[in-house]
Amino acid sequence: MIKAIVSDFSYVLLFPKDHDYSGTLNGLHKEKKSEPGFSVSDYFKLNAELLKYYKSLKNSVKLYIFTSGYIQQESALADHLGEVFEAVYSAGELGMHKADSDAYRKIAELIQLETEKMLFIDDSKTNC
Repeated sequence: MIKAIVSDFSYVLLFPKDHDYSGTLNGLHKEKKSEPGFSVSDYFKLNAELLKYYKSLKNSVKLYIFTSGYIQQESALADHLGEVFEAVYSAGELGMHKADSDAYRKIAELIQLETEKMLFIDDSKTNC
């Protein structure tokens, strides 16, 4: 039985507003954040439908984010995420790569749950 959903952030819960942009969202954030008047909402949009669905699951399973970067720390995003997710883990902060299976064992250890009871959702087959 699934006890926790661990969701990726970039290109799952967050997308660029520019539909032609195909780079990393953390790269775009790094490039734009120092511009005068920068606002996350000018360049990014949350997947409101999925976020709402995740929120509806809160009483059934624990919800976590496991992502590679740091953009989720922006206060405009973190406020929304804090309402839904138990915790947000960054592979970069853990000193790991998401494609490394040890990273998922580390998340399981952190949330004190067997990997068989976790469902991971990601936009990259390599990470899954």
